[in-house]
Amino acid sequence: MGQIQIATSSMLGIGLQTGYNALQATNGNFYYYPFTGMQFGPNQPVANLPPEAGRDITPRGAYKSGIWGAGGFSVLPRISEDFGFLLLAALGLDTPLADVDLDGSTVAGCNVHEFTFAAAAANIPYFTARRVLQHSTEAEMLGEQIQDCHVGSLEVTIPAVGPVSANLDLLGRIPAALALLKPDPTTDWGLAAVTYDDDDAFALSVHDLSRVKLDIAGSRVELPATGVTFALNNNLLPPDQGRVIGDPTPVDYPVLSRSAMVRVTCLLEDYDLYRYIIANGIGIGDTGFSPTVYQGGLDIRAYSPLTFGTNTPYAIQFTTDDSPIATKDNISWSIQGAITIAPAQPIILNLVGQIQRPSSGAYVKVRLQNNVATAYTTP
Repeated sequence: MGQIQIATSSMLGIGLQTGYNALQATNGNFYYYPFTGMQFGPNQPVANLPPEAGRDITPRGAYKSGIWGAGGFSVLPRISEDFGFLLLAALGLDTPLADVDLDGSTVAGCNVHEFTFAAAAANIPYFTARRVLQHSTEAEMLGEQIQDCHVGSLEVTIPAVGPVSANLDLLGRIPAALALLKPDPTTDWGLAAVTYDDDDAFALSVHDLSRVKLDIAGSRVELPATGVTFALNNNLLPPDQGRVIGDPTPVDYPVLSRSAMVRVTCLLEDYDLYRYIIANGIGIGDTGFSPTVYQGGLDIRAYSPLTFGTNTPYAIQFTTDDSPIATKDNISWSIQGAITIAPAQPIILNLVGQIQRPSSGAYVKVRLQNNVATAYTTP
């Protein structure tokens, strides 16, 4: 019997590519992330031949139906540096604002990175993924590489208590020319030189600056939120629809459509927002059902206890605003199901905000406040 391997020293890195079918092979262009879970890796389905008549009712053979990269991984984002490359891969474009904070105030050395869709909204970067499988003997560790990857979805969760977490789903190609398996990746990929972001640069919901604000009656109102989730969906062509004869891997994963939403769970303090969503108003005559969908904006932030410069905290923000101080109402709000009421429990409101195409400006923005001066870009 062999020795059981433990995954604690396993690694995952991404290297943005210059374009399609352009394997990223430069070690210095890879960024590695500690993770709380990883299901991403090579997928090679095996199927039985269809049932055949001929004196027997059991399968007569099996075949591999191809190979590609698929799955997800979960991280506790560090906002100081490298998480920006994951946001770039998920959204498409970074526009940095120098010497300014999330409120639009002038702060020397502070940078706000605005991640949005590119001008051609379907364009998101390709990247090469490297996965390292731990072995107790370093020379027997196994590396795997998958190219032409796209982010299929990004979900960031801010809990009532605890650090911000993120889940990403990926799809990638394994062309015949690519060496999928890499024995002794420590040497070939220069893993001894890999560094991670500052461990303390995670964001916390309990930071006194963290907040969830929603538009109610034309004003930004802070909600007593117990949990928030931001979800971005890049609807990629499914692997089976990108298959061609003579190639075991899909040829590409183009973006078919894109959407984003937020889910907010909050303690109900008054019924104004509830009435706006049902009746589109809180006036004397606003007592019946209104077919008008309630539109509003949001400002969701989580700050890190770690600071840089002159006590400026690292931070992440989710909004549709066109600048740090403007407001834009392109979110359609609804209630998930009915308000649930239980004895001796607070009344909870589960809000769902579907982000709509705006008349102008960005569809959605994810902002990082950190001390990285240059834009996050492909090599």
